Amino acid sequence: MIWHMVRKICQELGVECPHIRLELNEDDAFALGVTLNLMRRQLSLEQIKEIREKQRKIALQLRKQGKSQPEVAKIVGVNQSTISDWEKEKGNNTSACNASAVPDLRVSIPKSERKTIYVIY
Repeated sequence: MIWHMVRKICQELGVECPHIRLELNEDDAFALGVTLNLMRRQLSLEQIKEIREKQRKIALQLRKQGKSQPEVAKIVGVNQSTISDWEKEKGNNTSACNASAVPDLRVSIPKSERKTIYVIY
């Protein structure tokens, strides 16, 4: 929604609209979505806990499907050690997420796309 507003303003001003275009597979798109949502400053502690709990559930499901810890960590946007901790706690159904834990916010951009990336401020 914001993107459409920015694009409309740029068109009205007659300037080029800076943008980012990424071709991502489903797993990378999910990881990017989680990362961007966790970076939003307006999220409450409760909302962050909710996201972390969803990450944990998805991570455990992916591990049951046979994905490795590094693969799962990349998909859900956490460190591999977090996946290991969640697996150790999976019998404990209390909230295993730690909202104060710092998520891995790194995003891998293919070299071929690095020249075309713009940041909207």
